[in-house]
Amino acid sequence: MEEKRRTRVAIVGSGMAGLVTAYLLNRDQRERYDVTVLEQGDKLSLDSASVSVPTRSNTHSERIDVPMRAFAGGYYNNLKAMYDFLEISYHSQPFLFAFSEFKGHDQNHPPLSEEPYFIHASNNHRIPPPRPAGVDLVSHIMEIMYLLFWYSWFTVCCLLMAPLEANSEGLSETLEDYTRRIRLPLYFSSRYLLPLIASVTTCPRDVLLQFPARDVVDYKLQTHGAPHYTVSNGVKDVQTLLARDIRVRFRSRVISVKTDEGQCSVSWRKMGDGELEETITEDFDRVVLAVAPDVVGEIFAPLQKATSCIPTTRVKSVVHTRDACTKDSPNKALDGSDISTTEIGPVRAQLINIRSCLRSGHTEAAHFLPSEVVVTTCPLTPLSDETVISSTTFTRVLRSPSSRDVINRIMDKPDSGAGEGGDTEWRNGDDNIWLVGGWCWDGMVLLEGCMVSAMRVADEFDVLYSNWSWASHSPSYLSGFSVHIHPAKFPTLLPRRSDTKDFQTASESLLLQLLKFAGLRSPDETPSNHRHHNLDVLDLGYGCGDQILALLHAQSPFRLPGGPVSSFRLNKYVGITFNQSHCDIAGQRVGQRISHRGLEADVQLFCGDAANPDGWSRTLLGEAESLRNRATERNDGLLVPGTETWVLALDSMYHFSPSRLPVLKYARQTLDASLMTFDLVLADDVSSLSRLALSMVAKMLGCPFGAFMPVREYREMLRTAGYEDDKIQIQDISEHVFEPLSQFIERQTVVLQKVGINIGKFALAKHLFRWWANSGSVRGMMVVARTSEQNKDEDVVI
Repeated sequence: MEEKRRTRVAIVGSGMAGLVTAYLLNRDQRERYDVTVLEQGDKLSLDSASVSVPTRSNTHSERIDVPMRAFAGGYYNNLKAMYDFLEISYHSQPFLFAFSEFKGHDQNHPPLSEEPYFIHASNNHRIPPPRPAGVDLVSHIMEIMYLLFWYSWFTVCCLLMAPLEANSEGLSETLEDYTRRIRLPLYFSSRYLLPLIASVTTCPRDVLLQFPARDVVDYKLQTHGAPHYTVSNGVKDVQTLLARDIRVRFRSRVISVKTDEGQCSVSWRKMGDGELEETITEDFDRVVLAVAPDVVGEIFAPLQKATSCIPTTRVKSVVHTRDACTKDSPNKALDGSDISTTEIGPVRAQLINIRSCLRSGHTEAAHFLPSEVVVTTCPLTPLSDETVISSTTFTRVLRSPSSRDVINRIMDKPDSGAGEGGDTEWRNGDDNIWLVGGWCWDGMVLLEGCMVSAMRVADEFDVLYSNWSWASHSPSYLSGFSVHIHPAKFPTLLPRRSDTKDFQTASESLLLQLLKFAGLRSPDETPSNHRHHNLDVLDLGYGCGDQILALLHAQSPFRLPGGPVSSFRLNKYVGITFNQSHCDIAGQRVGQRISHRGLEADVQLFCGDAANPDGWSRTLLGEAESLRNRATERNDGLLVPGTETWVLALDSMYHFSPSRLPVLKYARQTLDASLMTFDLVLADDVSSLSRLALSMVAKMLGCPFGAFMPVREYREMLRTAGYEDDKIQIQDISEHVFEPLSQFIERQTVVLQKVGINIGKFALAKHLFRWWANSGSVRGMMVVARTSEQNKDEDVVI
């Protein structure tokens, strides 16, 4: 038999986004893709600017990543998970951030000569913070108190005052407007907040102030209290593993990408030694552009106008030795200790000197390494040629509300306004062209954006990377690959029975109660003699698969006298989870159950944001909308009833951001589906103070600010989605939820402490559930909303 031709894919660019995309596609389990990476340099670009320098002892060399590749826990969940999967060695790296002011007025002013006015220890690993030389004790204490107050204020505002998503022009709020709205003083923002963020974004203050405030707030909240990490041997190891078995064409500068009836034509110039050689044109089935937006506009005409609205800048990074002006100061604290070599366990803290020019708003970051080498990014003054080891200039993609809007629309993510770029028309994946990169997502332009955009392409290409189980430490996809046990995500129904000893049993109990409430299972635990149901289910948040297994277990053949109590047959199941590792685990468990028991079940599991149908992949949308098609089909025979479509949301919808409404409208208006859910709502008589406290709790639990609403508002939301009021049923089961769950956590704490395991971080959850049980401020509700009475009253001949 003739071998089927593989789909030819060209990936332009070999940075992190390009290599991760190539890695994913090249390891497609069905081996459908023939991947070629086109790189204009003579080596892969991810590690191309990095250098190796000898250590102090000269016994080995130290790999210095350029640009700096440190990453913070909480924000880089996908990156960290990939490193775990590839078994890349990385370690926690504490930093000391020394803030100083550049006061030079001429180009000959010696660099880094200003003494720091404050030194901040990352994650407060050194308390009190070191006192810089030249700062007296009283001033130092006053500065600490000032910073403690305003940093706490900024953190609370980030938690409670979300940036506005639409101003008068339909664009999101800028950082400048946000800091003004929360009344952040200029002294704090100009001397601390902005320089620290600018050291990450590598851009001037005025440009940074025009960033979407949401970028900074999300970064702050997700990295709060999280450690910094660095790859132990540099990203060269990452590059080597990602590029293994990948075909790469070096010295190939792409000059145009064109499409014609689905076929992609890529032209590039083969570069020789010092001069350009011939121009080569080759056809591919699909093309992935893993380059900066200005390059995308140059080589792909349909995006020329759109990418012109995305600002970029050139950033210089210099690796150099410590010259006469940097050998001693500013590393000395007032007590004489060297703050650049503070030892934290087995790892020494490293100094990053953040030097800002308050007049121009430019910020320089100088990273002092153990090998006596300094990496200076955006230098404010020229460095002596004798000290320079290497100098690199690279393109940095900036952010603005208008560019954010353009990017979101290119990525097929709806936003509030049109922005100055107008309608882009072209969407990611059109004409078989895809975009990946740190800028191709709704967040800071960092390595995590590379991961998310590469994963999105793999999803569009139907590559089942979820089966690899990348890791199991943190949230996934639009924020992580792995298992993250969050107190608010526990299955919450724990009936008052002594045999309920785990969350799997609790999840199954909750599901069975919900099925009974929806009329899909006999309420008296006897074989049902009423209408049986054929079900198609869209599940919004299936966790690790417990409820899928419970659904498979709960169904039985229609005529099974004396058998398990059941009133339905599961025809098709489509599930969505936000967490890739949950998808991995659920896929393995469900596959084993189906195989072991010889079940005939159409189960499709996806990773995505269940709250946002507009952001679902095309494959997921196709599977979801097939449920409506199946629901409208009618069978001519008498033995099989008509198929019903239900949307199931078991203990998940209060996490949906920005709200539950988009997916509820999709369920009712697009799928014509009935709804069954367990959800959390506010008591109608809750006080204003309790509501404020609950809003703060919701924000800390990762829920949107208005996640908890009274029952009357919940009903109104369902009516807005299209469900009729007389088809909505709500039942309060709080007494079976919060206090039993609090008791369960307490019992588990005692058991685990006996074997030396501490789950103290769940003590907060225990007290939270007990507060809800005692105060009644939050209620656990089963909610059923039907599209019609047909699925209640029709009888079927069996």
